[in-house]
Amino acid sequence: KSVFPILTLLGDCGGAFGKVYLGQEKESNTFRAIKVLNKMLLIKNQMVNLAELEQDILLTNKHPNLIKMDYVFQT
Repeated sequence: KSVFPILTLLGDCGGAFGKVYLGQEKESNTFRAIKVLNKMLLIKNQMVNLAELEQDILLTNKHPNLIKMDYVFQT
């Protein structure tokens, strides 16, 4: 069972490499944006480094106008 059940599609990331969904954390009932990337498209288009850079920035930023990444999952 998922810890973050998907509620609805929010956007398609410009159609490039993934989609953004609205999920709700079961334990806290907190709503979360869940970005799902297509690994094969990232690899094919040589964008893995860009995705890793985005992850590093979102995990470490402390700016009030930028979102913070709380979780990272890989399948």
